[in-house]
Amino acid sequence: MHVETDAYTEHIIIEHGRAVSIEVRQDGRLRVLRARREVILAAGALQSPQLLMFSGIGDSTELRKPDIKVRHRLPGVGKYLQDHSDFVFCHRSDSLDTFGISLRGSLRMVKELQHFSS
Repeated sequence: MHVETDAYTEHIIIEHGRAVSIEVRQDGRLRVLRARREVILAAGALQSPQLLMFSGIGDSTELRKPDIKVRHRLPGVGKYLQDHSDFVFCHRSDSLDTFGISLRGSLRMVKELQHFSS
């Protein structure tokens, strides 16, 4: 096995209905990495369907909207893909026992659990 780092996958290359290689951008240049046996896609819940769709794998109606050539019709890909709103709430506190897990809070929780188990 060989691991490439700092490589951004841009496309999965399909030949005769089978994924055979990937196209990556690494150090500013485009490279094609061919698989000996199989291509395994493990890019997470958002990037996996995105990469499949950029590669022409998905719902043919959706792929034609941004003018992506359909390479393999698979209607379920990206069907329920949606952004999830998120925000970060910040609050200044003089206490080391803040909301969430802090070192002091964790130690206190361990002491309480020890007390209950005795």
